Amino acid sequence: MVTKAELKILEKAFMAGLTGTYFQSQSKLAKKLIEDGMLQEVTSEEITCFGMMTVRHLTLTLLGHFIYCDSCAEG
Repeated sequence: MVTKAELKILEKAFMAGLTGTYFQSQSKLAKKLIEDGMLQEVTSEEITCFGMMTVRHLTLTLLGHFIYCDSCAEG
């Protein structure tokens, strides 16, 4: 069972995936979700007007998607 605070982080990562933005967090809770296998850290490279940029961000894993979507069905 995940807490409301953990669901809030999963929701932010889910919405970032839908909107094509990046979700970044250095919080202890986000690190715990990475350890629990619900989030994963991804490195992306993009060409911008400033040149090549490397961005580290968090995305949901399959388990994270399942837990988040299951919580929506309960509400």
